[in-house]
Amino acid sequence: MKKNILNYLAILVIPIGLMIFQGCYPNDDLTYEQTDVVMTAYNDSVDFNSLSTYYMSDTVYILDENDEQVPVDNQDVIIENIAANMSAAGYTRITSEDQGKPDVVLLVGAFTSTTTSVGWWYPYYPGWGWGGYPGWGYGGWGGYYPGGYYPPYPVYSSYTTGTVIWDMANPDDYDIIKGDTVARVYWNGGVQGVLSGKSTDARVKKGIDQAFAQSPEIKTNK
Repeated sequence: MKKNILNYLAILVIPIGLMIFQGCYPNDDLTYEQTDVVMTAYNDSVDFNSLSTYYMSDTVYILDENDEQVPVDNQDVIIENIAANMSAAGYTRITSEDQGKPDVVLLVGAFTSTTTSVGWWYPYYPGWGWGGYPGWGYGGWGGYYPGGYYPPYPVYSSYTTGTVIWDMANPDDYDIIKGDTVARVYWNGGVQGVLSGKSTDARVKKGIDQAFAQSPEIKTNK
């Protein structure tokens, strides 16, 4: 029972964290950099030493309730810095089917929060187990991303800010909840506000570096 509870907590931690992220700032005199916040959490039932490869798309989409697939302007900075940190943590990035099936998938997205509704629900990854990644067609793993809601998140703030979030998950390791396939998240993180204001590239790098620095548990010995 404890293992399942930990898994569900890991799945739910991004929505909970983003509820904190999306609150209004108490001091309008703060600089953009002063409002940057880094949040990470990991699933302590996962043996990260057993993992060595991962897949990550080259595109970072803005996540919202629409079907439009709009990439962020500085997605290369986001992807390059995550990839560099993953390499330093001991992981090899899989970029083609010829390299074999990756151990985990890193799903990276961004959003701009506005006042539209209140509430959140558990992450549901539509299509995992069916179809393939856009531009890759990795059948068998599926990964209908960024279609549908990935990941669902609460929106209740009147403050608009750009935030980068990511999940490390294994689509083959999942639970069935109320008839839905819910992949268990092994590690996740978010960097609040780095896509707004000035010096966004430098702040993106600093935030991503900090997220990995405060997550030594995910390092692999392979």
